Amino acid sequence: DDPTGNIKLDDWEKVSQNGFVDISVPLAYGDFFKQYRIVGTDEAFQTFYNLEIAQGKWFKHSREVVLGSEVAQLLQIGDEFKGTHGEVNGHEHEEEYTVVGILKPTGGVADRLVLTSIESVWDVHNEHEEHESEEEHHHELEITAGLIRYKNAMAKLTQPKMINQNNGLMAAVPTIEINKLLQVVGDVTEIFALLGWIIGAIACFTVFLFSWQSVQQRMPELATLRFMGAGAGYVFALVLIESVVLAVLGVLIGLLLTNVAMQSVQEWSTMLWGITLAREAWLYGLLLIVLMALATAYPAWQVFRINLSETLKNGSN
Repeated sequence: DDPTGNIKLDDWEKVSQNGFVDISVPLAYGDFFKQYRIVGTDEAFQTFYNLEIAQGKWFKHSREVVLGSEVAQLLQIGDEFKGTHGEVNGHEHEEEYTVVGILKPTGGVADRLVLTSIESVWDVHNEHEEHESEEEHHHELEITAGLIRYKNAMAKLTQPKMINQNNGLMAAVPTIEINKLLQVVGDVTEIFALLGWIIGAIACFTVFLFSWQSVQQRMPELATLRFMGAGAGYVFALVLIESVVLAVLGVLIGLLLTNVAMQSVQEWSTMLWGITLAREAWLYGLLLIVLMALATAYPAWQVFRINLSETLKNGSN
């Protein structure tokens, strides 16, 4: 799909005043504070995402901003800063923003946003001549995008099609767009998943070979333990626990290195792609430990088949 560009304010007002619309949230963005995006919006954004103010107040005047909890680690209420245009290292605007509020943590995108009024974005990017009339200025005002919540499921199905057909705009329904994305990257995701399982299978086979070789080399030691009164089950458990401990250490080190690597690029990956170390990674690690324990079970089972006299005799030689 080809985006239609910025949305004229008049067109947005027509869409947002539709009787099927429950909440409409205008968005105007394009600037950054460090790696955090500056988003122009209104109070509907607070309602849309159920945001709560932790400190200060919601913005009311131009160039007042409310910070997400993550951004608030860099600034405090009353601080002033300048935004950069277009990208993180873009041109710095001369106009300054003032922090008037800080949001409670949400665990979502709002934690990484700098929220301000639509008028603030227009003021900072105002390139119109001073002699332009207010009416002419109004018709040229634009927003970047908008969020809409409909009153019922039927409106959610019908209204986006009507917007695309009648307003020269492009309505994007998240579920549909995610399905399109999955269709594009689905094969790649399956390939990586298959590659992961293959690597896991290779790891289990490697553990199996290591355990088998280890048991064969240590057979005299294990036979000595049996000869001295240790039960076969005890020796079996000893070999199995040794292999499981090695597997646990390997998985923990792998997860730790993955977490360290993620944290080293967390600032960028979270902002650009929203990637974090998923909880499922620990579940897969647990599954891998179980599979490695099963791979060790057969070599360890050989302790039940030890011929004590022959093994001790060969070991002494």
